[in-house]
Amino acid sequence: MLSSILLVSFVYTITPRIFIVEPNTARYLLNTIISSLVMTLSISISVIFFTVQLKSTKWTHKVLDLWINFNWNYILLVFFFTAIVHSTIILALISEGLYTSKWVVKGINFDIIMFGICLILLVVYIFRVLKLLKPSNILKNLYRELNYYIKNNLIDDAIKQLDIIYDITKKATSDFDIAT
Repeated sequence: MLSSILLVSFVYTITPRIFIVEPNTARYLLNTIISSLVMTLSISISVIFFTVQLKSTKWTHKVLDLWINFNWNYILLVFFFTAIVHSTIILALISEGLYTSKWVVKGINFDIIMFGICLILLVVYIFRVLKLLKPSNILKNLYRELNYYIKNNLIDDAIKQLDIIYDITKKATSDFDIAT
């Protein structure tokens, strides 16, 4: 998460002053950016959460834990939250008549660049989540946890983990799922 914040700060410092527009155009542009980011993030998270719930119902409740602890969640939220909040602040400054400030013009350019970065990150995030939710990767993560429990002599947790792996194997066998 700290690396995401540092990366956003780095993007802000290297933002060029390419897009110089009049105040009304900037207002419309920032309104579009804000509404697009909020809508895109909410729909994407809803669809992904629905997918995770389906996988969790089919295989094990651990799928939800895997997704919640997935590092890309924090990266995506930091970038989207920063872009939305920053765009809202710049929009408020433009409405106050502070458009001529160098900081505001750089902020508009930063928001445009962050919009593109957020959309690219969202595409990468979706592919990473789909890869995480593959049954073979779910089993790899479960085996990794099982090895951790065995190495640390957590016998009860290891037995629970073995039960989960056994249930997944049984479900895959009964569904004739050869890939799992």
